[in-house]
Amino acid sequence: MVSINNLLGANATIVLSYSHLLPFFVFMKFELEQDNYLKDKNYGEMVSTTKKDDLNPVFGEDFHFNIPTLENMVLTVKVMDSDYGRDGKLGKCKIKLEKLGLSTEPQEIKKKVDNNIFSADGYVFLKLSYAN
Repeated sequence: MVSINNLLGANATIVLSYSHLLPFFVFMKFELEQDNYLKDKNYGEMVSTTKKDDLNPVFGEDFHFNIPTLENMVLTVKVMDSDYGRDGKLGKCKIKLEKLGLSTEPQEIKKKVDNNIFSADGYVFLKLSYAN
């Protein structure tokens, strides 16, 4: 029997501003950890599908983490480019979940993942929810 007490859900869209040479393959990584004072606890990593040649991919995927509480929880979102060999990081942000006041109703979150000086910044748009 599987019992899920607390569940964090996420759904993502990305808006990037790169003069990137085609082809490129964008995907996202979600890493969740409890940032405790002495010992952090890792709650896993989830990876989206890959979108080809799209600077504004809409993933339309749901990602779920089974967590005991929102206390000290940090969701790291990485926007990645799948290359031959090693994947390249296009951007990253950290979201402190405890401060968002999440509930079962999905909340829209906009976070900057890439800070640019001469072009528009890159953002990730998430819908986050939490159920006890």
